[in-house]
Amino acid sequence: MACSEPFAIDRHDLVDARILGVRQQDALLEVQVWNGSSVYHEEKPTVEWLDDSGSVLGTGVVFVLEEATVLMPASVR
Repeated sequence: MACSEPFAIDRHDLVDARILGVRQQDALLEVQVWNGSSVYHEEKPTVEWLDDSGSVLGTGVVFVLEEATVLMPASVR
């Protein structure tokens, strides 16, 4: 990530829900989601976990890896 290109959108202009961070402990992955307006979510966020080919492997803020796979929390609504 240190060599990634800068984001095209300034963080102050972000208003939609988005993933702030990802934490992994052994096979357990968990994301922190910002809803775009306040600390509390009026609706439960929907997070999709994708493999490197773009296939959805699971949903939810917590995901358990069943095998060694490269994953990205790709979208949040």
